[in-house]
Amino acid sequence: MLLWTLLVVLGLLSRQAAIAKNSVVEPSPSWTPIFEGELVTLTCHGAGPFKPERAWWYKNQQLQEIPSTNIIQTNQPGEYRCQTQGSSLSDPVNLVFSSDPLILQTPYSVFEGDTLVMRCRGKNTGTVKHMAYYKNERKLLDLVTDFDKLLSVSQAGLNDNSKYHCTRVVSSIWSTWREISKNVDIQVQELFSPPELKTTTSEPKEGTPTTLSCETQLSPQRLDTKLHFSFIRDGTVITSGGKKSHVLQIPDIQTKDSGSYQCEAKAMTQNILKQSNYVKISVKSGNLSSFNSSEKISHLSLGFIVTQFIVVILAASALLFFFGPWSKSGISQRETSLVQLQTTSIK
Repeated sequence: MLLWTLLVVLGLLSRQAAIAKNSVVEPSPSWTPIFEGELVTLTCHGAGPFKPERAWWYKNQQLQEIPSTNIIQTNQPGEYRCQTQGSSLSDPVNLVFSSDPLILQTPYSVFEGDTLVMRCRGKNTGTVKHMAYYKNERKLLDLVTDFDKLLSVSQAGLNDNSKYHCTRVVSSIWSTWREISKNVDIQVQELFSPPELKTTTSEPKEGTPTTLSCETQLSPQRLDTKLHFSFIRDGTVITSGGKKSHVLQIPDIQTKDSGSYQCEAKAMTQNILKQSNYVKISVKSGNLSSFNSSEKISHLSLGFIVTQFIVVILAASALLFFFGPWSKSGISQRETSLVQLQTTSIK
């Protein structure tokens, strides 16, 4: 009994470990890069209901103190990860420090549908006269006042992937100069993959059950995203539902259900819509009586033709037998006997 209980407990623990969610490293400030010498506060969040007090920290894949608090401060660059009890290892956060006089600060990660915010920040003191933001050398925002204003791109999408930088003109009592930040390569990450429509068969028989599924993959960092699925046939929405409606079941498919199918997945909060590939479904008719009848008629017609052919062959054979060249002597003898009989009668 004790052994059985121990096995059950170990099974539950292994199951929890298998389904454990990732820990999350939250940096503050949430901008990158930052100036050299500034402190960054890193907080390790667990996936459980309780706030963790201890965590294991990794810097450049090397385990640090065992264990440490779930909140640490650092001014050293590198790749930081953490893990709390009951959660798996977090995704990395790469801290970048800069000694440049002007930097363009961006969030650590941006996903489709997020608001992309960028900040132009300078180290040198002086009076700012002008500031501008650029995307691939094209000016996006030109400021002559309100220099604390941030560049904001609402509903970021994959088309916002590009190189960005900023400039500013600064003056002092003695001079005026222009500063240019380094380019920052912004990569907006997919919130979920484009859906793929799958079906059990593309040529089902009429009256049989058929299943279509709209398959997509959420980003591991956004597993809490709620998706809404819709199924479309020949351009018309035939069904739509909530998070668990990614499967369309047709228990008794009919020929009228034939057509070109497609599905859509939509992230409701972020208002991101993606469409799947097309799948053509051709339902085979289940009524085979007409086919069977025509087949029987064909068989009967063939039998009748064969019978007629045999009769003709037999008839031709009989005619040849009685009237062919090989029967002329027999005919002459019969004719001679008939003449003799007639002569006898006359006498």
